[in-house]
Amino acid sequence: MATTQQKSIQIANGDKFPSIFNHATEENGRVRASVFDFTQDGAGDAGSTALLIRLPAGRVRVLSHLSTIRCSAFGAGATLDVGYAAHENFKGDAVAADPDAIADGIDVSVAAQSSLGGIGNGVESPSVLVPSRDRAVILATCQGAAIPDGATLTGVIYYVND
Repeated sequence: MATTQQKSIQIANGDKFPSIFNHATEENGRVRASVFDFTQDGAGDAGSTALLIRLPAGRVRVLSHLSTIRCSAFGAGATLDVGYAAHENFKGDAVAADPDAIADGIDVSVAAQSSLGGIGNGVESPSVLVPSRDRAVILATCQGAAIPDGATLTGVIYYVND
C-alpha cells in the first residue's frame, strides 16, 4: 500500500474547468446563531415536542457540532431527540419531518449540557442541510418518559445560510 493524496468534493469542484462554485453553506458562508429558551407548561407524555427556533427560508446548513443544549432533569429513562418539522422545499414539494436529524437520544434524565453534533446512531454528519421555501422549525422531542411540568431547555443553534 502507498500513501495517497485525494481531494474532497469541494476542492475538486474548484479544480474543474469551468469551475463549479460551492454554495455558501459549504464554503465561505457566514455563521449565524439562534438562541432558544423553553419551559414546559404542564406535564407532557413521551413523544411531546418543544418548538425551539425557526430557521430562515432558503438553503440552511445547521452546524450541529457547534450547537449546544442545556436541560433540567426530565427524570429516569428520558431522552431527547432534536431535528426538524415537516416543511416544503424550494419546489413546493413536501419534506417529511426528521425529528432526530440533528441529535438522537440525548440523555436528559439528569440536568446536563451537551453539544448536539454527532449524538446518536441516526446522526450521519456534524452538519445537517435543511433547505426550505418557508422557515423550517427546529424541534426537540422527549422520548422514553414524560416531560415534567417546568422542565427547561435552553441553548443555541448555529447555522450557515449565505
